Amino acid sequence: DSLNQMIKFREDSIRILNQDEFLELSYDADIKSDPTVAASKVCAHLGIPDHRPRIKFAKTADSKLSDLIENYAEVE
Repeated sequence: DSLNQMIKFREDSIRILNQDEFLELSYDADIKSDPTVAASKVCAHLGIPDHRPRIKFAKTADSKLSDLIENYAEVE
């Protein structure tokens, strides 16, 4: 039964993805320089009026990068 559910899920996923009803966003192209570009693309894809979200950038890590990245010396 579990195997049949996994097979059905896989088949449904392939069917959905083959319908081209998904939106592909790229961090570099759509978000990095102006996150509202991604928001506009999502709204257009959903067929809803364009919405300009308020973007609030905030630091997410309190530690130094050198403490977080194992090979920091290599990428410095």
